[in-house]
Amino acid sequence: HGHVQQSLDSKGRVTVPARWRHEGMEMMLALPDDIQPSLRMMPKPVLDTELAKLEADSTQPEELKAEMMRFYSFRAFECPLDKQGRLLLPSIYVEKLALAGPVQLVGAFRHFEIWRPEIWQDHLVKLQSAHAAGALRIKR
Repeated sequence: HGHVQQSLDSKGRVTVPARWRHEGMEMMLALPDDIQPSLRMMPKPVLDTELAKLEADSTQPEELKAEMMRFYSFRAFECPLDKQGRLLLPSIYVEKLALAGPVQLVGAFRHFEIWRPEIWQDHLVKLQSAHAAGALRIKR
């Protein structure tokens, strides 16, 4: 949870805040978001759980499930977390998303996202407007 601005170093590494680090996080998966220009970072078990749910879904045709599992699996790159708490991001996604210098890390429940700060600010304005309109309110 939360958000923080960090710097991407010249080798494509970003430091994960200490409060976000936990046991089992030695290897994260990087997966580009399907809708927003951001990079989703998640522990491997998170993606494995989602793919297992998909695999067990008897309402989906087997061919479609196989294609969906392939689509998500082939795009997920392993990113090791070093002893200094830095993740080495895949250069293919660093280039595609034009990540350099400052980056915004945004908590998103079971994963976090990496955004270019100016794109995140534009998106945040949309989120705040949607929340003010009642579209993003948690029902109690």
